[in-house]
Amino acid sequence: MLGKKHTKEAIQKMREYAINNSNRKFSDTSIELKVEEELKKRLIEYKKNIVIENIARVDFYLPDSNVIIFCDGCYWHNCKEHHPNSNPKRKEIDKRQTKELNGNMI
Repeated sequence: MLGKKHTKEAIQKMREYAINNSNRKFSDTSIELKVEEELKKRLIEYKKNIVIENIARVDFYLPDSNVIIFCDGCYWHNCKEHHPNSNPKRKEIDKRQTKELNGNMI
């Protein structure tokens, strides 16, 4: 497939498949554990590690207030200070997902 370009429709289908059919087991990061502990302490109802609108798998969703929480750590989200060699496309992906989620959640 070197040199081949995918159509926007094909890219969207591949993205949706990857989001909905993840073969990864999600383990809690230290940030997620702290956020979850705080949500429990405050008795806030939440859903964890769920897919929203075929756009993104979110760390936490608060259904009562229609809020999404992403726990973006340095390693996976392109922190130039601590992980300068991480995936440079990750920030673009994060921005796109945030924009699409904001558009769909209003």
